[in-house]
Amino acid sequence: MNRQYAIAWSAWLRDPSNKQTMGCLRDPNGFCCLGGLCEVWNSQESVITPLQWVPDSRTDGGKLKDLFSFFNAKSVLPMEVMHEVGMHSVSGEFKFPGHLHPRKNQTISLTGCNDSGEFTFPMIADIVDYFWKEL
Repeated sequence: MNRQYAIAWSAWLRDPSNKQTMGCLRDPNGFCCLGGLCEVWNSQESVITPLQWVPDSRTDGGKLKDLFSFFNAKSVLPMEVMHEVGMHSVSGEFKFPGHLHPRKNQTISLTGCNDSGEFTFPMIADIVDYFWKEL
């Protein structure tokens, strides 16, 4: 991924005013980590006209969930943002070395980390800082 975006995204993830949610890029309560990257991308000077988050919804476990979409994406990084920031996948996939994680070199996604509830934004920022070239 582009280093400048990784630095800005990591800072965004570490800002305590940004609240974390799960299962979508953004909902009324906050953002997932990839929704945060959309916010970072949208705030860059290279974006001539920032995009607006569009109110949306989807059925989640039989319940209607209010959320917002970005470039029509609801739960993964929009392709337009993925290409612009230099990411290799829409879910932020990377290989966690076996000596750092018990999954032993399995491919893991930032979406999965975020939605597992086991990783806070600052923990995900640490992953971005360490694995930015691989993302």
